[in-house]
Amino acid sequence: MRTAWKSAIAAYIAFYSHGVTSLPHSAPSTLSQENKPVCQAPISPFDYSAKIRSQDEDTGLCFLAEAPISDLLMTRQASADDDYSCSETKPCKNGACCPKATGFCNYGEKACGTTGTSPNDVCWSNCDAHAECGRNSDPPGKKCPLNVCCSQFGFCGTTEDFCKKTDDDETSCQSNCDQPGSGSSGGDVQKRVIGYYEGWAHDRECQNMNFKDIPVGALTHAYFSFAYITPGTFLVAPMDDLKADLFEDFTAIKSRNPGLKTIVAVGGWTFNDPGATQTVFSDMVSSAENRKKFIGNLMGFMRKYGFDGVDFDWEYPGAPDRGGKEEDGKNFVTFLKELDDVNKQQPEKYIVSFTVPTSYWYLRWFDLKAIDHVDWVNVMSYDLHGIWDSTNPIGNQVLAHTNLTEIKLALDLFWRNDVDAGKLNLGLGFYGRSFQLSDPTCHSPGCQFKGGASPGPCSQNSGTLTYREIMDVIKNNKLKPYYDKENAVKYITWNQDQWVSYDDAETFKQKIDFANKLGLGGLLIWAIDQDTDDLQALRGVVGENNLKLFQKEAQNKDLWEGVSVPDCYVTDCGGHCNPGWVKVTTQPCGGAKFLTRHSTEKDSELCCPLDGAPSEDDCRWRGSAPSCNGHCQENEVTVELNRWGDGKYCEDGNKAYCCDTSLDNTCYWTGEGQRCNGDDEAITFAGTFLERLADIAGTFFGLVGLVLEEALDEANIDLLKLYCCPKKDINNWENCAWYGKPGSCFDNHCPIGHSVQLTTNAYGEGEDCGIRLERSRVFCCDPAGGQSPFLPVSLDKLFPNPPEGDDVDTDYELETDDTWGTGKAKVSDDEPSDAAFQFVVMASPEELQTSLDRRDGSHWLLNCENTTDAEEAQTIKMVCTDVSEDSNCHKIGLGHGVPGTILQMPPGCGIGKYAVAVDMKPSSHQILPRRVRRSLSHKPIVYDLTFDYDFTRVPRDIGDTQVRIDFSNEVGYWDEVVAAAASKRKSKRSLEEVHGNHVRWLEEEYRDDAHFGLASRDELHARWFGSGIIEWLHRGRDVAVPSARWPPARAG
Repeated sequence: MRTAWKSAIAAYIAFYSHGVTSLPHSAPSTLSQENKPVCQAPISPFDYSAKIRSQDEDTGLCFLAEAPISDLLMTRQASADDDYSCSETKPCKNGACCPKATGFCNYGEKACGTTGTSPNDVCWSNCDAHAECGRNSDPPGKKCPLNVCCSQFGFCGTTEDFCKKTDDDETSCQSNCDQPGSGSSGGDVQKRVIGYYEGWAHDRECQNMNFKDIPVGALTHAYFSFAYITPGTFLVAPMDDLKADLFEDFTAIKSRNPGLKTIVAVGGWTFNDPGATQTVFSDMVSSAENRKKFIGNLMGFMRKYGFDGVDFDWEYPGAPDRGGKEEDGKNFVTFLKELDDVNKQQPEKYIVSFTVPTSYWYLRWFDLKAIDHVDWVNVMSYDLHGIWDSTNPIGNQVLAHTNLTEIKLALDLFWRNDVDAGKLNLGLGFYGRSFQLSDPTCHSPGCQFKGGASPGPCSQNSGTLTYREIMDVIKNNKLKPYYDKENAVKYITWNQDQWVSYDDAETFKQKIDFANKLGLGGLLIWAIDQDTDDLQALRGVVGENNLKLFQKEAQNKDLWEGVSVPDCYVTDCGGHCNPGWVKVTTQPCGGAKFLTRHSTEKDSELCCPLDGAPSEDDCRWRGSAPSCNGHCQENEVTVELNRWGDGKYCEDGNKAYCCDTSLDNTCYWTGEGQRCNGDDEAITFAGTFLERLADIAGTFFGLVGLVLEEALDEANIDLLKLYCCPKKDINNWENCAWYGKPGSCFDNHCPIGHSVQLTTNAYGEGEDCGIRLERSRVFCCDPAGGQSPFLPVSLDKLFPNPPEGDDVDTDYELETDDTWGTGKAKVSDDEPSDAAFQFVVMASPEELQTSLDRRDGSHWLLNCENTTDAEEAQTIKMVCTDVSEDSNCHKIGLGHGVPGTILQMPPGCGIGKYAVAVDMKPSSHQILPRRVRRSLSHKPIVYDLTFDYDFTRVPRDIGDTQVRIDFSNEVGYWDEVVAAAASKRKSKRSLEEVHGNHVRWLEEEYRDDAHFGLASRDELHARWFGSGIIEWLHRGRDVAVPSARWPPARAG
C-alpha cells in the first residue's frame, strides 16, 4: 500500500504540473527529501505569446511555505521528490490525513478515522480532510472538474495513473475513466485564419508592422489587442499608453479587404495583474445590472469604431492567483448568454469569441457551457514551457514552448465536455521561448537552464524572441535547426549557451494536419506583427497557393459585401471631375489677391458620384464674408467647407455648402422630463448636469432606448429632453455623435461629405457652448450600411427624354484604364479626359429589369462562373434572404414572370454585365455554405436560377429601356461629351435612336459589354492603342442601326 500511495502522489503531481501538457518524460517518484519552501516570482506559464510583463524579475514571493499541496496546482505545486511522510509532530503538507498506522498521508476512514477531530484513535492531524473526488470526498462521490478521471486515491487527472480501470474497486479509477474523442474529422482550419495584432506595435521603431502593412489578404479575421474595461463604469477603453484613434485606424484596414472581419480583443494577461483592473471582469459579470451596463457600452463601442465583433481574453476566471472568484465561471456563462440575446437583436450580428488556456489549473475554472453562446473559442496552445518552469515541479529543464503531444492531451479536456471541435481554433505562435543553458555541451530537451536567453534586439525581453529575430539568428550564424518531428517543433543553439524553440512551415503543417484530423474549426496566430517582412511564418501557415487564393478572394469579396457610396470631393484649381462623377457646383479657388480679393487660380469643381449626387437646386452656401462661420441646418449634409463659396472671400473661417438629404428623418424631441411616444426609442438627449461627470460622452456613448433612459435616470440632470425615433427607423442611422467642442462650439458642424445633421440643441448631451450663446451643438448620424445621403443623379441629366414613373430602376457601371495616364502621354492619372474608360448607364421599368449585384442590395449568388460561352445557358444558386415586395427575389418575377427578365449580373458572374432569365425554381439542395449560413438569422430559400444571353426573349410591351454607353481614350472626350449637357450629347444610344427596335438595342448593348467587359488587359491595349483604333473610333461615332421587328411577348 505504501508503494502504491507513493506512486499515486507522484502521478498527482505529474498531472497538475504537466499532466495536461504531458511532458515527454516521467516525474521522479522518490519521496525521501523534505519539502522546503521555494521562493519564486509570480510568473505564470500560461500567458500566451511573447507578452512582456514586469513580473519577469524575481520578487522573492514564497508560495509553498504558505499553501497546502492540494491548493498548489500546476506551478504552485510541490516537486515530485517532496516527502509525504508524516508523524505526530509533522502534518501532511498536502492537507491529507496523517494516519498513525502508516505515517504516510492518505484519505478515508483507515487514515482519518470517523470523528473528524484531530488527533483521534487512528489519525494524528488533518483528520477532517477529504479527497478531491470519489468515495472519500465531501460529499462522497464528488466528480472532478472538467469531467477528468478520479483516481483510486481521489485525485483528478487524465493520465493512465488516474484513469486505469481494474476489477478491484479499491485500486480502480472511480469516475470519468474513459477518454472520448473529438467526435469530428476532416476539418479545414485554413478557412478561418485569425491574426492577433499587438496594438503597441503600430509605432514600434524596429520590426514595425503598422496598419497598412497588415497582410489583410491572408487573414479572415484580424484581432486588435487589447482594449480594457474601466472599473466601475465598465466602458471599453484603450489600454495604457494607447490612443482611442487606433481603434478606428485598425478597422479601416477592411478597405483593403472588404471580406475581412475586425475584432477587438478585451483584456489580456496584464489586465488581470494585481491592480485596479484585476477584478473588473469578475465585477462586471457578477450582477445583472453590471452586465447590462457593459453590454450597452460594448455595443456602442463596436458601432462607433466599426468592429465586427469582440474577443474576451480573461486570464483567468475563477483562478485565485489571478484575482478570480469561485462564481466567475457560472457568471461568465450568464453574461455570454445575455450578450448573445442582445446580439441577436442587432441589425447585423457581431462575432463573439473568448480565449482559453491549455492548462488544467486555469481551464478547470471555466464553465465550458459558455461555448454554446459564442461563435468560437481560441485555444492558446503555446507557451507550454518557459523560464517559469524553474519554480514548478518540472524544474529548470530546457523544453519547447509548443509540443504536439502536450497539445493533444490539452484538447482531450474539451472532448470530455462534449465541445464541438468545429468551434475550437488552434493557437500558433510567431515567436519562441529562449533559455540560457547551464552547460553549453548539453543542449537537448531536458538539459538544465540558468535563465532566459539574451534579449532580442527588438523584443528586448529575456526569454522570448520574435519569429523575425529567430530567422535573423539562423541567417547570421548559418545554423541548421534541430527538428523534433515527433513533437512537431524545432530548436536552435548559438553563442555556446543560447537556446530557442520555434515553429516553421514544416511544424506548422504538422499541427495543421493534426487539427484537420480532429475537425477543428480554424487557426489563431499570436502575433501577426512578429513575422518577417516577407511573411515567412504566415506563408508557412496558409501556404503559397492559399496565400494567393486568399488575396484573390479579398479582391472579390466586395462583390458579396455591401459597398459604401463614396463621398464627394473638390478638384484642384482648374481640375475636372473624374469618370463616374458629376459636377454639382464650382467655386473660386486659390488665394485672394491683395487689393481686389479676387481669386488667383481657375475655379475648382465639387464632384459627387453618380449613384449619390445632390442636385444643385437642393444645395446652398451658408456663411457670410468676411468673417464666416458657415454651418448647415437640420436634415442637411455638409458637403464642403470653402473660403470662397458663392464668391466673396472669407477672411476668417469658412462657408459651408449644405445639401438636403433624400433620407427621411422621423425623429423628434420630447418635452422636458417626458418619455418617448409608445415604443419609440431615445437615441440621445439634452440637458444640464447638476453634478459634473468626468466623461459625459464616454458614459453615454452608444446607449439607446431603455438602456440610455435608465442611465439618464441615475444621473442628476436638469431640463432633460429625449431625442426619439420610431423603433422601425432607429436602425436607419449609425455612427451618431454630437459635434461642437464644449465651451466654444467653434466646430459645430457634421463630418464633411456623408453625415446628416439630424438636430441641434444648445445643451446637446449635457454640454454647452459656454459664453457663445448664439451657437448650438449639432447631432449627426451616417446613413446605415454605407448608404448615400443623396439619390442617384437625376436621369434628366443623362437622357434628353428619360423614362418616367416611380418604378424606373437605374444602374451604373464604370470601368477605367489608367494606362493612358501612366503611359507615354505626359498627363495625370487623375484627369478623366486623359484616361481610357467605358461608362454604361441603364434605366428601365423594374418589371423589365432587376439587379443581382450585391451592391444593389441583392441576395447571394453561388457557383457562378465567368464562362466565355455566350450560347450556353448557365444555372447558379440564388439564396433569397428576403421575399418581400421590395426584394430582388420578388421583383425578378414582375412583368410577365421570370423568363425574359433582364438581369444585371455581379462582376465575375457570366461573360457580361447583363443576362436574361430563363427559369427560377426552388433547388433540391438547400444546404448553404458556412459563410452564408453564419450571416443570416433565419433559414432562407435556395433557388436554381438559369440565365442566358438571348435578348430576343425580352418583351416589348412592358416599357422602354434606355442605355447610354461612353467609351474612349481620346484626350478631352470626357469633358466634351460625357460631362456635357444631355441635350448637347451626340454619343448616346437610346431606344428612340434605334427606331424603337428593342432587339437591335439589346444586341448592341450585349455585344459592347461582352466585348469590353471580358477583354484582357493586353487585348484592351491592342484594341484601344493598336492599328484598329481609327476604325473603332469611326464605328463609335457613326453607328448605323437597321430596324427590326421585336419578337412577340413572352408567355407569363
